[in-house]
Amino acid sequence: MKTELALHSTEFLLHVTAVILVFMCFLFAVFLFTKKSENRLGNTFLGLFMLVRGIDATSIFYGYYIDLPIILESLRHDIGTFFQPPLLYLFVLSVVYSDFKLKRVYLWHIVPFLLSIVIFFPRLYLPALIGKPVTATIDFEVNIIYWMAAVQRIGYIIAIFVLLKRYKTLLLENYAVRYNYRWLYQMNIIIIIIFILSSYKNIYKFVSWGGEYTYVSELRLIVIIAMLLFNCWLVLKALYAPNLFSGIDSNLQLVLNNTDIKDYNDKENSDISIKIAQLEAHMSEEEPYLNPEITIKDIAENLNIKVTDLSIIINNNLKQNFYEFINNYRVEKAKELLKSPKHKQLTILEILYQVGYNSKSSFNTSFKNLTGQTPTEYRKRHQ
Repeated sequence: MKTELALHSTEFLLHVTAVILVFMCFLFAVFLFTKKSENRLGNTFLGLFMLVRGIDATSIFYGYYIDLPIILESLRHDIGTFFQPPLLYLFVLSVVYSDFKLKRVYLWHIVPFLLSIVIFFPRLYLPALIGKPVTATIDFEVNIIYWMAAVQRIGYIIAIFVLLKRYKTLLLENYAVRYNYRWLYQMNIIIIIIFILSSYKNIYKFVSWGGEYTYVSELRLIVIIAMLLFNCWLVLKALYAPNLFSGIDSNLQLVLNNTDIKDYNDKENSDISIKIAQLEAHMSEEEPYLNPEITIKDIAENLNIKVTDLSIIINNNLKQNFYEFINNYRVEKAKELLKSPKHKQLTILEILYQVGYNSKSSFNTSFKNLTGQTPTEYRKRHQ
């Protein structure tokens, strides 16, 4: 009796939580589809991800109220299983690269979904289409689909991490502003946690480690709660920081992968030395680092040299990435202002804006890393 009561209470809580999750997914999808934004494509991918996730979550409760034809139920399952990872990956692509555009090659992302239809077609879709009952068991096909889904999700998780690592490196090599890319790392980690929980639930269900269905319901409840919390976190990110992420040019190349490095290093050292001297003179006289949005492309154009050459000089010869290179000049300028008696009326906040920062935390971190002191401590010691 107690076991039956626990089953009913767990099932009830599972259904209520699933309804909330579905409602939130659909609401957030509508918000993303209708929200005006520069990155409309990114919003569309994230909205589709939420829509598919919501449709997938309806499987927890809709069976108690309606009976779907087996073809529709199979399609619902396969769409929910095989469309979520690629939609999330394409969303990350669209926010990482400012010039992201849809290409035919992205149609490869639907191949797992098409394979699932091919696998089920002989014993599921074909009998249903010709009006015959599906009498054969499809356990073998179901197991194949679950393994395909697991491999697909692991592949996309790895792909997103590789993409973000490349983005971070390119960002530091070409931009002086450290955009907040950490939330995408956090998103991927949360997805990994949900994937582990979901995989454990599926293994428990199909291998029958404990037998009693109540434990499967409890595991499903944990997964649904994790998804609900993930959605809440994602909604808050979208509402409170809509411009949290800034994309970069997809044509940028990593310095370590750049084939021009060997050719450039083979040139006479005097040529490199001249360019370094020109760069240092430009930085001292023109002070381009005071521009918060300065990029390596801006400086290369001012010096009338190729971006790739300047990138190689900074990263390979000066042993710094562009972010570190610019911040060295900004911190030196800040030290100059902090020591100057005629600028003692300036607040720390005013100084950080004057030297090119637009974030207090970035300024404090860079300053302490280079001087070993906070800006306030430095000012007290030198005035």
